[in-house]
Amino acid sequence: LRSRLRLRLRSRLRAERVAAELRASEAALRDREARLRFLAEASSVLTTSLDHEATLATLAGLVVPAVADWCAIDLADDQGGLTRLTVVHANPAKVALAELLHRTYPPRPGEGTLKVLAEGRSAFHPTMDDALLVSFARDEEHLRLLRGLALRSVIMVPLSMRGRVLGVLTLVMAESQRRYDQGDLAFAEDLAQRAAGAVDNALLFEAQR
Repeated sequence: LRSRLRLRLRSRLRAERVAAELRASEAALRDREARLRFLAEASSVLTTSLDHEATLATLAGLVVPAVADWCAIDLADDQGGLTRLTVVHANPAKVALAELLHRTYPPRPGEGTLKVLAEGRSAFHPTMDDALLVSFARDEEHLRLLRGLALRSVIMVPLSMRGRVLGVLTLVMAESQRRYDQGDLAFAEDLAQRAAGAVDNALLFEAQR
């Protein structure tokens, strides 16, 4: 009797494990299909106009809340720095807070988006815990503003094309409590590559004109 019970238990556990793996596989497939649909929609937006600032701002509006709680786009300027093009969040008060933070504590060389601009490599912080915020903060007010954004996970990727970094795309998870993984990083880099192509095409057109 004990032997039969053990066999039944093992059989049930195997069935539950197979069912869980199947659910995970189906969820991954749905996520992949959703990302592909989003990339197709993003590409359509990016090719509608040669006004790259307008199309990038529209793209940021698509990103939130589909793949991020926050989206910021900064473009490279003639002084070797970055100019904030847009920051998007569903809550206007949060946008105002982010803009205050950016004005009061702009990124310094070798930090944040300026580091991504200089190195041409993505920066990925899958978990933004309070200890990390403390290490980033320059003073107590800076820490207070950072905490107010409720950051949970951050991806910063360069808009790179033909050996040039044309800007930086930043995606942030906050209130949703989601955290990015390597698949999300690859997705963000794909999206940034498409955005960089749109910026490059617009700049080439302007130069030729």
